[in-house]
Amino acid sequence: MRHRLLALFALFWLAPSWAGAQTIEGHFRSRPPEMVVEPDGQLSGPLKQILETAARSVGLTIRWQVMPFARSLDALRNGEPAIVPRLRPDPLRADYVRYLGPILLQHRLVRIAATAALAGGIRAYEDLKPLRIATLRGSATFERFDDDVSLDRQVMTDDLGRARLLQAGRIDAIISSDPATLSLAFDQIGDQDWAWAPYQVALDVGNYYGIARSGPLAAAADALDQALRQLAQNGEVSRIYRRYGVDPEALVD
Repeated sequence: MRHRLLALFALFWLAPSWAGAQTIEGHFRSRPPEMVVEPDGQLSGPLKQILETAARSVGLTIRWQVMPFARSLDALRNGEPAIVPRLRPDPLRADYVRYLGPILLQHRLVRIAATAALAGGIRAYEDLKPLRIATLRGSATFERFDDDVSLDRQVMTDDLGRARLLQAGRIDAIISSDPATLSLAFDQIGDQDWAWAPYQVALDVGNYYGIARSGPLAAAADALDQALRQLAQNGEVSRIYRRYGVDPEALVD
């Protein structure tokens, strides 16, 4: 009953802001196996289905579009009515992002890619110090790295650009919290002269969706949050992951 009341309350407040519209924008990015852009352009994956199920239960529909992660963060910062899957909490985003969930606690690896000749020598954090390292704008990895201002970083907006920089010798290494996506980028440019370094960091992280703290979608935050948590509690989140052949808790590359 409480869930239904929240849903009705959210829709009541959405109506003036949206002038009757009940379709919201979902930002999609390639993060296999949770979010997959098929060769024909179709979008699939458990995070898409989970959000559509939750949104439907509160009277909303999702209009998906592929969006670079940096642009998604800009949209949330500007209060645009968009929802972003697979958004890890980050203190730097706390003033403009409302997190929904988590739907899962997952085991992940942060890994370092480098040229095949260099990768084997990266065995500890200290081995990163002399390297030129490509990061993703707005993407969190692990606290020690994210807070270390002494490192030589080159900030990029996508994995394809980072892979090309490594191939061209303009950087020494890439740090990635999405190893599967980075591997695909190397495949796309036909680069086989790279490898994962022995040094890696294991994390247990919550899997959240994010919306802007301000703006028209903020009124639906409580209802969407409750709907997502309900799917997690009743086991539907895990069932959806398994339909896609994915272990919901272990996403280690």
